[in-house]
Amino acid sequence: MSRSGRRSLVRLALTAAGVALFAALLPGAASAAPGSPTITEYPLGLGTAPIDLKPGPDGAIYVGETVGNRIARIDPVTKEIEKFPLPQPACIPYAINGGPGDAVWFTATGCNSIGRLDLGTKKIELFPIPTPVSYPADLKIGPDGALWFTETTGNKIGRMDPATHAIQEFPLATPAALPQDIAVLDDGGIWFSEQGANRLARIDATTHEVTEYPYPTPAAQVLDIDPGKDGRSVWFTEIAGNKVGVFDIVTKTFREFPLPTPAAAPTTISAGPDNAMYFTETAGGKIGRIDLATFEVTEAQTPTPVSTIGDITCTKPPGDDSQDAPCAPDGSVWFAEIAHGKIGELRP
Repeated sequence: MSRSGRRSLVRLALTAAGVALFAALLPGAASAAPGSPTITEYPLGLGTAPIDLKPGPDGAIYVGETVGNRIARIDPVTKEIEKFPLPQPACIPYAINGGPGDAVWFTATGCNSIGRLDLGTKKIELFPIPTPVSYPADLKIGPDGALWFTETTGNKIGRMDPATHAIQEFPLATPAALPQDIAVLDDGGIWFSEQGANRLARIDATTHEVTEYPYPTPAAQVLDIDPGKDGRSVWFTEIAGNKVGVFDIVTKTFREFPLPTPAAAPTTISAGPDNAMYFTETAGGKIGRIDLATFEVTEAQTPTPVSTIGDITCTKPPGDDSQDAPCAPDGSVWFAEIAHGKIGELRP
């Protein structure tokens, strides 16, 4: 794993894309077995490499095209796709998040900025980060209504006021912590993964004090984290540990669950519309599901082989841009297929 797990994922995607050059041009196809979820794929086209996706305030799914230099929008009902090019060629849209307001916000590497797509005017604005080459990774709405983001190579946590666009930065005391993904719970803090330090960390939104908790598995390579459905847990994936884990923020205890597929490289995780957490298996080309009542792990194979799955999310109710908005009960689980330029939809 390189200095940035996601950067390595993009390189892996581009290699895999050469193996299946024409796969992204194939029409969407569904795959299902008796008693299994249904997976349908929607091509974005060649030269897109979608890696991150999240629901916007309008209920649509927004995707960052790391090669196409665009933000894509897919309507969860009609499946119609729109694309919005970034104003600077050097910008690469990375992590993406809906809200606050009638907008979609994203981190932009290459031009070292925070971006905003206005859903009314369809215009994109870019706001430079003070630290040069900070490599902004993830971005979420904090309990204070601000945009919080990680600076992987800058080794800082950033905060941006969505109204004034003023940016504050908070250096991490742990050298080469490589902060990556963010999860926001209701405890007044911003939780984030420190891939380089092999720790889960929390920065208080008010005091800016940072607390760290070492993962049980050494060199687990935790990249992605996400809030649990109970409001008191942080779920995470261990790329090298081949496990899914959870941290209870009240008892401060970890629990891990090994995966049935060896060397599956679990990468991203998200709550689903049912009583389960869903996660991606980048090497295995599967979508995993862990039941929150029994902790049983099941897996579903994607229709396209060697799909190199990126981010995963769920459909949210339109009009709710709050960070803790639950998944739509009748919604789907959506994921990005980096190598083949597709977006996948899983119906539980």
